[in-house]
Amino acid sequence: MRKPRIVLILLPILALSAAILPVFANGSGENSTIVGHPHGVVQYFVGDASIDGKPVDFGQVVQPGDRVQTGSASSMDVVFNGQNIIHFAENTIAVLTISENAKTIDMKTGTFAGVFAKLSALGGTQNLLVRTPTATGGIRGTTFFVKVLDQNDSYICACHGVVDMTDATDTRTMDVRAPHHQAYVFKKTDSGITVSPGGMEYHTDAELNSLADKIGYKIDWGHLSN
Repeated sequence: MRKPRIVLILLPILALSAAILPVFANGSGENSTIVGHPHGVVQYFVGDASIDGKPVDFGQVVQPGDRVQTGSASSMDVVFNGQNIIHFAENTIAVLTISENAKTIDMKTGTFAGVFAKLSALGGTQNLLVRTPTATGGIRGTTFFVKVLDQNDSYICACHGVVDMTDATDTRTMDVRAPHHQAYVFKKTDSGITVSPGGMEYHTDAELNSLADKIGYKIDWGHLSN
């Protein structure tokens, strides 16, 4: 008669284990994974940083459609699947929509730097699109920098890799392949959006190398694979 009693005791235990295990599997570190969702996890932040208006916490998952914001002297790093990292510098507002069906980052204000060691880990077949008020960068890898100077001017740099750059009116598209920084300024004027070379400004190799180190990636400056 004891065997049925043992079974009755074990069944609740197994059910409880099944409920607890996914929580530990997801965890709160940058390498945690939610099946079917190429999510981002806040790896680091300093100062006044928030998601959807609420103070951010270490290990917080960034959901599709979340609004990321940093204040003065503040920043936030978000890691996707342990292989891609985005740094939002001070005074930035951005909306992230990264899922199996869409990969976009809408930069309203501020500065974005990204190192993408494995874009395919984000799922889907689309390029990651980073949009500003005056331009869009379609990232195919690996290192990218954007600064919204104001609502009429955006600075976009293909730091290392391949980026499809398009002005906000879709009248000019450039396939930019850069082994070491190639930047442009997209400026809104009364007659449309002008595009001019931007030089290397607002960021350095050392800053990007430091960002890449956080995901164990080394940028091969000066070389670009086909």
